[in-house]
Amino acid sequence: MNRSEELAWAAGLFEGEGCFSVLKRGTNPQAALSMVDEDIVKKFAIIMGEHIGKIYSYQKPPYQRVYKWQTTGFTGVQQSICLLWNGLGKRRKEKAKYVMITACKIRANQHKITCKNGHPYNHLDSKGYRRCIICRNEVHRAWRKRTGRS
Repeated sequence: MNRSEELAWAAGLFEGEGCFSVLKRGTNPQAALSMVDEDIVKKFAIIMGEHIGKIYSYQKPPYQRVYKWQTTGFTGVQQSICLLWNGLGKRRKEKAKYVMITACKIRANQHKITCKNGHPYNHLDSKGYRRCIICRNEVHRAWRKRTGRS
C-alpha cells in the first residue's frame, strides 16, 4: 500500500473504532482507538507514526484483552487529526473541530493571571476554565438579593 492508501485505511478504522475527546476538565485533548486485535492496533500505530501515540493494553475479567492506541496533548491530537482528516466522516470531523477549539481556548487563556476586575484566578470550573471566585460570589449575591433568596 502507498501512503495515501495507508492513511485512508487508518481513517476508516478510526472512524469505526476511534474517538476524539477532551480529558481533565477540558484541559487535555485526546485521540484514542481501542479494540481486541493487537496486530491491527500496532499497524495503526505504525501508520500514524511511532512518535505520535502509544499502545496500552488492559484486561477486565471475564473480557478479552483490549489494546488501545492513544495520544494526548495539543500537538499529538493535532497531528492525528491532520493525518486522518480526509478519510473521516462528518460527525467525527465535527468532534475533532470541537476538541481542538476547546484546547485552543484553554491555551489562549493560560497566560492570564487576573480576571477583568483585577482579582486573581483561583478556581477551575467543571470544563477546566479558570474562574474568579470573588466575581462569581458577587454575581451570586446580587442574584440572591434580586430574587429574594437567602
